[in-house]
Amino acid sequence: MVRLLNGLHGRVLRIYCVMADVASTAGGGPTRRFSSKHSSVHQDMDVVIALGSNMGNRGLHLHRGLRRLRELGVQILRHSALYETAAAYVTQQPPFLNAALLARTALPPGQLLRLLKQVEAEAGRDLAGGPRFGPRPLDLDIVFLGAGEVRLGEPRLEVPHPRWRERPFVQAPVSDLLYRRDMRPALHTSGSSSSDGELGRNCSSSVSRSVRSSDSRSSAGGEGQAREGGGEGGAMDTGGAAAAAAAAACREPLPVGHPGSVLSHLAEVRRVWQAAQRAAGGSSGGCSTSSSGSGASSSSGSSSSSPVGGGGEVMRRVTPLINLLHPPGHQDQATSTTTSSCGPTPSSPSPPSSTPGSTDRLLSWGARTYLMAILNITPDSFSDGGLYDNDVGAAVAAAERLVAAGADILDVGGQSTRPGASRLGAAEELARVMPVVRALRSSPALAGVPISVDTFHSSVAAEAVAAGANIVNDVTGGEADPHMLETVAELGVPYVLMHMRGDFRTMSRPEHTSYGCVWREVGQQLQRRAQAAEAAGVAAWNIILDPGIGFAKTCEGNLELLRHLPALSRTALDGPYAASAPPAASPISTSSPAPASASHATSNEATSDAAPSSASSDTAATSEAEAEAADAADPVLLTAAMGGGAGGGAPLLVGPSRKRFLGQLTGREQPAHRDAATAAACVVAVGGGADMVR
Repeated sequence: MVRLLNGLHGRVLRIYCVMADVASTAGGGPTRRFSSKHSSVHQDMDVVIALGSNMGNRGLHLHRGLRRLRELGVQILRHSALYETAAAYVTQQPPFLNAALLARTALPPGQLLRLLKQVEAEAGRDLAGGPRFGPRPLDLDIVFLGAGEVRLGEPRLEVPHPRWRERPFVQAPVSDLLYRRDMRPALHTSGSSSSDGELGRNCSSSVSRSVRSSDSRSSAGGEGQAREGGGEGGAMDTGGAAAAAAAAACREPLPVGHPGSVLSHLAEVRRVWQAAQRAAGGSSGGCSTSSSGSGASSSSGSSSSSPVGGGGEVMRRVTPLINLLHPPGHQDQATSTTTSSCGPTPSSPSPPSSTPGSTDRLLSWGARTYLMAILNITPDSFSDGGLYDNDVGAAVAAAERLVAAGADILDVGGQSTRPGASRLGAAEELARVMPVVRALRSSPALAGVPISVDTFHSSVAAEAVAAGANIVNDVTGGEADPHMLETVAELGVPYVLMHMRGDFRTMSRPEHTSYGCVWREVGQQLQRRAQAAEAAGVAAWNIILDPGIGFAKTCEGNLELLRHLPALSRTALDGPYAASAPPAASPISTSSPAPASASHATSNEATSDAAPSSASSDTAATSEAEAEAADAADPVLLTAAMGGGAGGGAPLLVGPSRKRFLGQLTGREQPAHRDAATAAACVVAVGGGADMVR
């Protein structure tokens, strides 16, 4: 019923917008001008939308705004990372959370603008009497719409947005929307076999069919009742693979040369942003900028400058915890709200941080590494099974000790994921996990501590979050339960997406532990699963990637992963998930950012740690070298080749946690005797850029 009403509401809105446009013209109102040499308001066009919020629960406002846009028919293709930024123009107000979307729409510009204004109004924004550049629960701006320009008199609209060059808080997230593959010639020609109009119409009809199919499945299953997929082996439901493939193809941005494409605009924003970073001295984490960019020239001769009145600096890359409340008696403390700061300062409160004037909690990336402590509510965990099984009080006491010892996050699991373990049903897992989650959330000592639920069942994730869990940690990356990704999208909480092959019974078999280049293949699979999560509605800023240490990897494979975490982040990932090389004052280098040994990818079956083989990844290394050479031949491609737009990349969680490979290295057969080795592996992971260790 809810979906039916939302669908009717969207249709009514579109009818209203068309009638309003006709009435405005017929009644002698302000003239509407749409100027573009490629103008065609009836075909699909890609649009870049900037989002912002600086009132109340900022992350929740953004989550609800995204959901409403999808309900009203805006097809979201990509999300940026999320940035906390200093307020611009009117600087005496709380910091903003800023992001950007790449979306597709068939709405004419005026109707699209009215739709965005409606979503802002529904979020509580005062569109009539609110101060310009003042605080707002939700702000939605059209930055680019297709390849051309838009000029409207009523409603007033100018695209490209006339002030994007002076706004680092727009440049950083918009840069994230450009992928390396977007600007390569092979992609340009692949989209030219169909006419521009046919390409847009085919995508629209394919997406419509997918939506209708999804709605019919939801109606059959009942709202909020996710059916568990797969058997004990955790196999994915492969039904509708052809429709899924068609929908995936339509999620690619329209190619350069298409009148609805924004890729050239994205490349220009990337150039301006990177020039500003070089002028400001560079950034290793993608968030520590006094990024006014004054005097930083773009290829067109324009420059990035600070907003009139100052402010707007990108301070840090963040992930919101939308359902974690401030503990009782909490008072806002100043966090990193000054120019040239990134993440918590020494005087900041302990993570997760809060921001003056807001009610949300944030995980801040790039300044420190979070420690996730494990609380197994299982009788058969390989390292501590049975300690807290059927004893809620003991589990809570253990959690309080872990937090007192320095843990930032508590990860609660009711199912063993050791090699050879049998898969537990959702009902039994719920019976184990739910009493502990409720008890942890009720403990005064743990009131402000984020709780993660370690599960691959969507129903367990939904009920645990409803009971107070704040993060979903899925070791299957959404492949064990076909409803997991859409469930996480609806919940709006951070999602840890891990790499694994096979299932718990089969992941140690040679067919699953053999790789040509382990770090590259793991990264590529993480990229694919992250994009699948985005397609299901999970915002990119809510995705935390886990390379899956100990899952479908040999001892040598785990070591290769730890050794090459920086290469994985910079080379195997793309878009907002990829970490860029730090900007330099000298011209951009086209050399590979991976360590010298990164090209010596190993076969995990036969290679020792001391003497890695150089023979097994020639194809992957050559392919990457050819791509970089192609990028170097074109300044636009060179810009796109630098990986993530603002440089930070997706947060990485690494979990060595008493794993078997540590026992193989140290000779410690008992998992409880591997704590020192675990600590050493965590140190290596932190050195490689891990944002969280488990």
